[in-house]
Amino acid sequence: MGMTMIEKILARKSGRASVSVGDIIDVEVDMTVLIDMQFANQWKRPNRIHDPEKLAVIMDHAVPAPTIRDAAGGSEARSFVADFGIERFYDVGRHGICHQVIAENGLARPGEVLACTDSHTCAAGAFNTAGRGLGPAEIYSIMCTGRTWFQIAPTIRYELQGVIAPSVSGKDIFLHIANTYGDAPNVNLEYGGSGLAGLPLHDRRTIATQGAEVSADFSTFEADGVLRDSPHIPRCHRLPRRPTRPRRNLQ
Repeated sequence: MGMTMIEKILARKSGRASVSVGDIIDVEVDMTVLIDMQFANQWKRPNRIHDPEKLAVIMDHAVPAPTIRDAAGGSEARSFVADFGIERFYDVGRHGICHQVIAENGLARPGEVLACTDSHTCAAGAFNTAGRGLGPAEIYSIMCTGRTWFQIAPTIRYELQGVIAPSVSGKDIFLHIANTYGDAPNVNLEYGGSGLAGLPLHDRRTIATQGAEVSADFSTFEADGVLRDSPHIPRCHRLPRRPTRPRRNLQ
């Protein structure tokens, strides 16, 4: 049986021809997102970073700053991006919740790996991105080295079919899945099937981000025509659509 979507992405980013469940791999990270809380809590400025082009800083969780410590963290963030030449800086007044900023500014791209300290980073999976929320220490390490490691988990694929009614949202679809199948700790989720054609990106993002609520590792959608037509995705970032392993048909 062929690799799942997440296995294909991680295999390519680790420089391997293939990976299997249980493998521990070292991968290249395409985009690392720091949020304001990173600078306010136990932050120590690094001597160097791997690549300013692969780093973004978003002020979103403590805006406006509720404490002196958060305000000082904001000042450090502004100084940090200036000193290290980080162009992708989304300051107060040019921001939103980090997942929305990531989506609207093309930081999540098909076939790439994205890391951030927020647990709902899996929202980027709507763009066929391997998006994962990691701890502050891990994000700090990625910022400095450009790499991290993952253990390949089993994958459950949901095959979406039919057309959603006008009154049904992406949240309704996810709640149906969660109610029917329960949580998914230490498992990857992927979504595909003919029903994707009628599922807009905002609903896909809702479904993908809820992967964190069932404790999934990655939550990823196929790359299809809807995704390719998105103005937020450069056309050079494309992945083929291929079926993968355990399927649960939802109709």
